[in-house]
Amino acid sequence: MEKSQNPIAVRSRSMLRQAMLELLAERPYGQITVTALCEHAQLGRKTFYRNYAEKDDILREYIACLADGFLEKLREQAPFGDTAFAQTLFAYWKPYADLFCLLEQNGEFRFVQREFERVAARVGGWFICPEAMREDRTFQRYCASFVSGGCYALLRDWMCGGAVEPVEQMTALFCQIRRLKA
Repeated sequence: MEKSQNPIAVRSRSMLRQAMLELLAERPYGQITVTALCEHAQLGRKTFYRNYAEKDDILREYIACLADGFLEKLREQAPFGDTAFAQTLFAYWKPYADLFCLLEQNGEFRFVQREFERVAARVGGWFICPEAMREDRTFQRYCASFVSGGCYALLRDWMCGGAVEPVEQMTALFCQIRRLKA
């Protein structure tokens, strides 16, 4: 669904997103209805359906927007090595730890995982094995899976554990893990 950039539509989506995040903190995702979202946002159901086909679209759009912001931060640093990548990974996502934990607690981390797969497909070869990324589509696919799975699992565990370790420590751990050989 193509999103309108009309200021009223943008504001409505923002209100619905905020309502989703607030309701997610109060109740399980499965118990959040379109009606509850609209009531919480003080918007009509027609406004909801003008902007979204289903409630999942709110989280998909929000997480995709966050992932695009992460990609932009990486582009600013390209080319980069392990340290720059890890520093950006942990520093960028740390402010969203509460959201990640809510999604994990609700069994809805799939929204984040899908976006990590999309991001990894775009950055996997940048730091895993750029020389092998030239033409080998099979390698590209599995490389992206490897990158997204590892980064997403490490990030999820850190954030859902309270993100108590500083970004610098997580960056060092990431680099240490990357140096491990099979």
